Amino acid sequence: MTGSVTRVPLWFGPASRPLFGWYHAPASANRRELAVVVCPPLGSEYFNSYRSLRHLADRLAENGVSALRFDYDGTGNSAGQDEDPGRESAWIESIHAAMARLRAESGIECLGLAGVRMGATLAALAAQDVDVSCLALWAPCVSGRDYVRELKAMDLTSASASAGGRDSPDLEAGGCVMTEETQREIARIDLRHAPPRAARILIARRDDRPERDLRDSWSAPGRRIDQQTLPGLAQMLDVPHHARVPDVAIDSIVRWIATEVGKAVTKAPDTGTGSPVPDALFGSVSESFVQFGEGGSLFGVLTEPADGAAKTTAIVLLSNAGATHHVGPGRLYVLLGRALSRAGFRCLRLDLPGLGDSDTGDAGREGEPYIPEATSVIATATDAVAHAGVAAPVIVMGLCSGAHTAFQAALQLDRRPVTEAVLINPLTFYYRPGMSLDEPATLPAGHWRRYASYLGSVHGWSKLLSVDLAVLRRVLRALGPSRASSSPGSAPGNSLTGDLERATSQGRALTFVFSRYDPGYDLLVSGAGRAVRRLARSGQIRLWFIDGANHTFDRRGPRAEMIASITSHLSQRYLR
Repeated sequence: MTGSVTRVPLWFGPASRPLFGWYHAPASANRRELAVVVCPPLGSEYFNSYRSLRHLADRLAENGVSALRFDYDGTGNSAGQDEDPGRESAWIESIHAAMARLRAESGIECLGLAGVRMGATLAALAAQDVDVSCLALWAPCVSGRDYVRELKAMDLTSASASAGGRDSPDLEAGGCVMTEETQREIARIDLRHAPPRAARILIARRDDRPERDLRDSWSAPGRRIDQQTLPGLAQMLDVPHHARVPDVAIDSIVRWIATEVGKAVTKAPDTGTGSPVPDALFGSVSESFVQFGEGGSLFGVLTEPADGAAKTTAIVLLSNAGATHHVGPGRLYVLLGRALSRAGFRCLRLDLPGLGDSDTGDAGREGEPYIPEATSVIATATDAVAHAGVAAPVIVMGLCSGAHTAFQAALQLDRRPVTEAVLINPLTFYYRPGMSLDEPATLPAGHWRRYASYLGSVHGWSKLLSVDLAVLRRVLRALGPSRASSSPGSAPGNSLTGDLERATSQGRALTFVFSRYDPGYDLLVSGAGRAVRRLARSGQIRLWFIDGANHTFDRRGPRAEMIASITSHLSQRYLR
């Protein structure tokens, strides 16, 4: 929330299949006679561009244009799964539902659509059914067949695909599944033969590669088509911790949208910011929004059994994996949180300051996965979801940097009822500025530990000179200067052995979940091998490994195994 913009989280669409979104409301005195639905891309591009599209919606509202950004059916926080049938029509219906909700929230009848990549394509298809005032399309996927080919190339070149093999015609690119049916639906799309019902159209071309032209195909009397080449798309679609907000492009799009739009004369409707937001039902699970911290600047989604029976059971806190927002990479946290709540737990997936939908006072710190105040945020979140008079156990959990947050919380929250930390593929236990934020490539079976073992002797280095150089580069990238210096035992002033013993002596269990050849296990045993073995024998530390998984569990088989294993483990410990 800024001085001139109010953000309101909301559920909308069918009660039986809720959709998630954020309404960005401009100041009443600044409102224009236009409201815009922001349509995100699909797959990994959705996760990577999340922060930038939040900035786009904010910038629209700052310029008086009410905006709503949202998650399509089967994506993000919304209901549904990748594998559900009828994806294309469900996504277009999601846009129509977002338009209806935006009209109701803003009181504005004049609506436009803005989208990026496949989001731009879906916006154009949605505009075939309804009239829109304007249509802003950045790098639309003109040919669905070409888009599917891109995903196939991404799927075939992923490390997790080579490690886990292929036994299905479905695509699994960037942690998202595209079924064979959905591939066929998308492959039939050709925007050149699908002119939208829009009086004003902006086609913003990317600056890093040629694209199919739409202007000639869509030209018609009474329709104005503007074309620009905008910078920054590739940087916006980079992995979240490297992604950059394309300010120049956003400003250009906002200027184009706001051109020729007059000031609104109607009174702004009450957005309901002072009223409780109703829960959304997902079968036997309900979800609600939690806004906490100073001024409600921090955000999370609380999942719990719909019957309310879990008030005294353990609550699981999931903090960001890298710079991906609270849904987790490949939507992992949504799937994990809902599975845990179906089993009987309450689960809060939250955004740390500067990530996802949580604000930070310093715009320059956005997108940082490791922040020094993470433990205090966990403490504040614990208080925000605690029931008065109920001392329910707290389980801190996370993947990658989220594992670092969970570990530090288990060490530092002495006066909180933290009973367990579940650390999924941690890459460091003591982060220092300058360490690499890149995840390591998951190596083929046996490579990581075999090659890592060579590094301790001259004879070992001679062996490395004879191995496959491509594989060696992957090892050295993971063990590069910044990664090697992050070895748990080497951080000044920290002792992993001592901290493991301190956490467990306080009665806090430590559970480690590793992809089979992720380097996290090697970092753990290199820093505290004897303590790990001793504490594992006593049951104070538990370790298990998931075969065929990469660092972020992009493949659905290993991901499902990991979710089932964690759910079973916690259920046996806390729900007997």
